[in-house]
Amino acid sequence: MHINLKLGQKIVCFLAVIIFMISAIEIAAYRSLQRFDKRLQFVEMADDLTKNILEMRRVEKNYFLYHDEASLVEALDYVHRIKDLSYNLRKEIMDLAGDKMFIAFKQDLNSYEHIVGNLLGEDPRNNGQANELRTTGRRLYEFTKGMARLERLEISSLLERYQKLSLGAIVFIVFFAAVSYSLVRRHIVKPLGQIEATTRKIANGDFSFVPEIKSHDEVGSCIETFNRMVKELKENQDMLVQTKKLASLGTLTSGVAHEINNPLNNISTSCQILIEELDSSDKDYLRKLLRNISVQADKARDLVRNLLEFSREKVFAVDRVRLRELVEDSLELVQSDLSSNVETSVQIADDIPDPMVDRSRLQQAFLNIILNAIHAMPDGGTLSVKARTEDGTVFIDISDTGVGIPPENLNKIFDPFFTTKEVGQGTGLGLSVSYGIVKKHGGRLTVKSKEGKGTIFTIALPLEQKKMEKAVV
Repeated sequence: MHINLKLGQKIVCFLAVIIFMISAIEIAAYRSLQRFDKRLQFVEMADDLTKNILEMRRVEKNYFLYHDEASLVEALDYVHRIKDLSYNLRKEIMDLAGDKMFIAFKQDLNSYEHIVGNLLGEDPRNNGQANELRTTGRRLYEFTKGMARLERLEISSLLERYQKLSLGAIVFIVFFAAVSYSLVRRHIVKPLGQIEATTRKIANGDFSFVPEIKSHDEVGSCIETFNRMVKELKENQDMLVQTKKLASLGTLTSGVAHEINNPLNNISTSCQILIEELDSSDKDYLRKLLRNISVQADKARDLVRNLLEFSREKVFAVDRVRLRELVEDSLELVQSDLSSNVETSVQIADDIPDPMVDRSRLQQAFLNIILNAIHAMPDGGTLSVKARTEDGTVFIDISDTGVGIPPENLNKIFDPFFTTKEVGQGTGLGLSVSYGIVKKHGGRLTVKSKEGKGTIFTIALPLEQKKMEKAVV
């Protein structure tokens, strides 16, 4: 049975496991410290017991050296103290040495007390009693000394176990921290990083999706929602570009119709003359009329082809494009919008490398910027296009000598639907779409302007394009 937990529930479970493990370690450490404390107390009392036995043996020796019965009385006093101490330590002594050893100790202590009582008022030279007293006292001392040694060994064992427990706790904490970091990185940090990277790609015009993960928590839901948002953004961007393209197409139609009408009139006139002079013997003149018809037909065909090429909806595909030719074709499409007092200048050297671009889309960006430049020069001026290369990048400057852009509007001109034109004269999408097209190519679109002096739009495009995702725009 697979249980799907939300991110909050996973965090709660994760914290519960941490609290449980730390509590278990703390309880084990606390119990070890308690046992260690009890053992230390026992060692102190066992040392006290040994000291009393040593003092008892000292006064015993004084008795045999100086034959002073007061020493025997003092020895009895120590016996009573030893009995009290051994009674208080009986449980620990039995746990440590066993019941038989404790009983033997009590018997030796009683025997020692009995012998001391018998020696009171007796001749200290009674060797039988003296030797038995010394032997019994030695056994009592050896017993307590052995107990202290065993207890110290037990304390050392406890310390070793506590050290192992501490080392195990450290290893567990490091391992758990590593596993936790790995899980957090894989399930939270990495997906958020992918979302951040994808957001940057979107800002550059690349509408890529975040790789989906097998997760049913908030992170998985966030990625799924983000991808759905990217899909909708891509569709809206495609629609926005096509809408602007159609709007530009409508603007160009009247001018292109006028441009087509001129060659058609020339063709019509040449045909009429040709019909009238059909029987003429001047074949060179007839050939000239036919050549004129061919040139005018080609001119009309090129205009229609450019218009169709511009309006057609196709996948994003880059190829080598002659930059000067593309600029001239774009200017050809806006000829009808150029007044007689607007001069054009194209300064693109033949040695400028051909960039890898999508011809139709870059032409749309050129047209949007050129039309804005024309509209900025109602009283005439100069429209110039220059190009230069630097560090694998081609820079295209489209400048005009028009009215310029107010400083407060420079940061807004690439915003969708921002326009300073009157209602019905502009959608505010042209520069925004151009900005997106240039970004799609991995380039930059910047602007410099001074009021009353003119504006320069600079398109920076890499000469080599990375592999782009195909998308209909």
